[in-house]
Amino acid sequence: MINFFRKTRKKMADDNRPLKYMRYAIGEILLVVIGILIAISINNWNEERKNRQIEKYYLGQLVIELNDDIQTLQNEKKTLESQIPIIANFLNVINVEKPDMMTFNNALKKYMNATWYVIRFQSNSATFEEMKSSGKLGLIKDTNLRNSIVVLYRNLDNCEKMFKSNNEFLTPHAIDLNFNKGMAVFLKDQSTMFSNFNSDKSLYEKIKYKEDFINNAANQHWTISEISPAIDTQLTEIQLVLNDVKKYLLSHNEVD
Repeated sequence: MINFFRKTRKKMADDNRPLKYMRYAIGEILLVVIGILIAISINNWNEERKNRQIEKYYLGQLVIELNDDIQTLQNEKKTLESQIPIIANFLNVINVEKPDMMTFNNALKKYMNATWYVIRFQSNSATFEEMKSSGKLGLIKDTNLRNSIVVLYRNLDNCEKMFKSNNEFLTPHAIDLNFNKGMAVFLKDQSTMFSNFNSDKSLYEKIKYKEDFINNAANQHWTISEISPAIDTQLTEIQLVLNDVKKYLLSHNEVD
């Protein structure tokens, strides 16, 4: 193609010899400029194609990890809310002036085994952290989508901190009951090690810690009341961002 342009340019120059060399020189310059512009355009196109492939990969990973977060939060919410009727039943039993031994023991065992539970949540944010640290967040072309993702992970971080703070609040009370007041031997997970020490009579004697049990139950219920709606809010936000990511990928023909 370039040889063709050169031959044509040379023929035109030969038709007017006084301008021959000027035309030839200008033609050479134009050819170089056109060549450079074409090369730049091709390079830019290749870079843009690579960036879109990287964007597709990262957004696809975010979809996977956010779905994992949804599952984790849903499981956590289900576990916490399953404790509510157990706590309520235990409080009803323990507030009776002289509860029956078997009734008290069964309610207490269920309560301790249900609430002896570490409240934890850690977002699966590996992809987002990688994008942030490598400066690849900017590859998400849609500014609104990019901002929504940033805000979501900031809120997920706050959610983690809320879980952690509640767990730190409950832990000293759990340690006091289970170790200082000897309830650990009655936990299902520990019973095989302490089978000689967890008789019905020894468990019933723990009724003397009635006020401690009531305070602990109140703290557990308060924690669930705080965390459960926060989980709902977080689940809604994750789902909204997930929908936006999927729509963006579909609009760019980037999903199957």
